[in-house]
Amino acid sequence: MELQGLTLDQSDPLYVLITQTPDINSNTTGSTARSALVNKVKGATPGRHTELFSSGKLFKDLFFPNYSPVSYEADVVSNTSLDDNWWSSVSVAVLCQSMYYQTSDLRSQLVIDNINSAMDAFNVTLREKAVKWYTHVLLKDYMKYAGDIQSAKNGYIDQICTSKWVTYKMKQYNDGTWLNPSWEEFHHWIKLSALGASDDEINTVIKKLKNLGLRIFPDVDAGAWQHYFVWYTPSSIDHNDIDKDAARGELEEVYMPSVYGSGSYMNEENSFEFTASDQPGEQYRSVPSSSCFSSRTKVLMANGMLTEIEQIKVGDHVASPHGPRSVIFVSTPNRNGRTLFSINNYTGFWFTATHPFINAQHSSSKQPYYLAHSPLQLDLAVPTLGSKGIGCLGVHTRLVHSNGEMEVLSIQAQQADGEEELLYDLILEPDCTGLFEYFVGDEKMQFLVASEIPSFSTATVTEKVACAIILNMIKASLKPIESMKSSMLSQQFNHKIQMIAFQISAGLLCNAAQYSTPAVSHTERFKYACMNFAEYLKDAAAMFVSQDGKYNAAAGEAFAHLSASRLFYQVSSILDLGFRKPALMPAKKDWMGLSVLTPSDVSFPLVVMATSSSITVTGGLSSPARGPQTRIFNVQAPQMTLQTVVTASTVGDQGVGPPAAISTLEFGKQGTALRLERGVGHH
Repeated sequence: MELQGLTLDQSDPLYVLITQTPDINSNTTGSTARSALVNKVKGATPGRHTELFSSGKLFKDLFFPNYSPVSYEADVVSNTSLDDNWWSSVSVAVLCQSMYYQTSDLRSQLVIDNINSAMDAFNVTLREKAVKWYTHVLLKDYMKYAGDIQSAKNGYIDQICTSKWVTYKMKQYNDGTWLNPSWEEFHHWIKLSALGASDDEINTVIKKLKNLGLRIFPDVDAGAWQHYFVWYTPSSIDHNDIDKDAARGELEEVYMPSVYGSGSYMNEENSFEFTASDQPGEQYRSVPSSSCFSSRTKVLMANGMLTEIEQIKVGDHVASPHGPRSVIFVSTPNRNGRTLFSINNYTGFWFTATHPFINAQHSSSKQPYYLAHSPLQLDLAVPTLGSKGIGCLGVHTRLVHSNGEMEVLSIQAQQADGEEELLYDLILEPDCTGLFEYFVGDEKMQFLVASEIPSFSTATVTEKVACAIILNMIKASLKPIESMKSSMLSQQFNHKIQMIAFQISAGLLCNAAQYSTPAVSHTERFKYACMNFAEYLKDAAAMFVSQDGKYNAAAGEAFAHLSASRLFYQVSSILDLGFRKPALMPAKKDWMGLSVLTPSDVSFPLVVMATSSSITVTGGLSSPARGPQTRIFNVQAPQMTLQTVVTASTVGDQGVGPPAAISTLEFGKQGTALRLERGVGHH
């Protein structure tokens, strides 16, 4: 009896093996194979969270708490020849890719181009191994052939390499009844592979069938069928495969104890930790870099002479658009493998991607004042510059130089050669302009640039005060900062400073309310604080110069990272609120305000955070492990009374005004109520 061109009985297991093919529209075997690969990525997540006094949780448990092995996952390594280290590398890259698309605070520090390049390379490698993996799963999950494999292979080839079978298939093709022919032919080759046929044997079968008159479709022809991925959809693994599972761990607010008293919660803390120094994802994260020049860059001095920037000392006077300016310190960070740039083939000087140049067309209302090769990174690295606008330094932009202006015709890039070197930037004595500008270039041309320090020409009063607060923090903590710098790698130091910034904003600012006295109006306070700001800044900036006259890298890097962190904007927001006592303002657009309060006739201080959709009341912490006890109340009505609140230990004085839809908020316990009016100065 001949069926489908075969000389086999319909009940013969070999007949079933040859004629059955997975459904192209519901290929459960393909889904099973791909799911095992994705699950292998999740299970290969390396590392664990750092804890002060114990081993932290595995990152696998933080990001994939519901992970458990799936069918055939244990066979992945042996059937792809890709070891566990390779799968861990994929896990790190895809998690960082997911963090880029799901986080907000961390996102700007993730190098998405590097992440995507890594994932592209991983997927190219995986696709080269994917057919072998699908073959294995097809054998185990679909074929389930119980007979002798070698005999089955030989019988399979003998049955299809006949003129009868070829005639039958070509009749189907000509009649239009051969559905999905590439899919069927591919699975013939895959089934032969599962039965032990080598790629060369399969290619020989393909050539023999072509000689017999069978049409072989190009995508599954000899040498091409190994790259047929219709079964593997999507044909790449990326963040979409893990976003849903990893979201909670990536975005989780983790309690951070504070040495100052009450702690707080840090947004995306697990993601920050996963990409911290010495953690799996560190290679895909880049904190804002300093803005500097190569050592042989020429600086235009006040006397009209040119001096190499590495030769300039504190006290030297340089030329600026507003007359001679004194250098108060010289910044000398390491290059750290960064690419440097030059313009118009003036290769006597090179600059980092974030160094700000002055735009010759800034007088136009639509033109930014500053230009940088990487404007977004500059905006992140140096607060307040963005208020004047930062554009992209590119071809056809125009720069200010010592004798006029010039169009940028070309940009050159210089890759790091592997040897470490120092870069340089000058910080000038503050003056009434609030600008820190000088001329740099080579022997032929010198361009007007700005120092790597917040500009105060258009800075608000609160931004000036915030900068002064941060400078004072560094000045008061200089010795431990220097000690920490000397005992850590650069990346470790940068990460530690960021954690310190969070600790300060989460703990110190709230507790500072306990010791502050009832102040005069915030307008008068600001007027007093900024009366002699230039003199204060000059005095505070002295800490950037060590006793031997060299640049204090610890202080410089601490200032760069603290001023670029959420702390700067939080302090500014706190001051802008206009309350009598300071409190934390989270860096979220939808936060309306936050304050610490202790009514004089109520013995339970609280932290109140109000947003456009909810009010969070946080009491003092009962233990570091549990963190603050928190209750969230949805704002639905124009007035709300909270009858039960938790005991707290934080001390404060003033409340926060509720959102625009709320006119009052009343607290009550044991018959005592406090009315909080909307705060003056809300944004």
